[in-house]
Amino acid sequence: MYDHIRGALRVSAGPELQAQIDLNARTPDGLTPVPTELVTSGAEAGMVVRVLEPEDDIAGIGRIECADRDAELVYIRVDWGSIR
Repeated sequence: MYDHIRGALRVSAGPELQAQIDLNARTPDGLTPVPTELVTSGAEAGMVVRVLEPEDDIAGIGRIECADRDAELVYIRVDWGSIR
């Protein structure tokens, strides 16, 4: 499971959802669009995911804000401070 503590996301024990992101892709309101095929199945709005950027070998945490099923995109608010 995941907890939301004082504005920062903290990971605790439980199943881990993952999404592969593009560090350069952002909407005007700061969300990162991700094709649904690059997100663990079963991911829904409100869920916390581990975001990965394999080209630069970095990872962090984000929260799924919404999904556009017609466009096959999931929008994630990445906690940029968690990126390592």
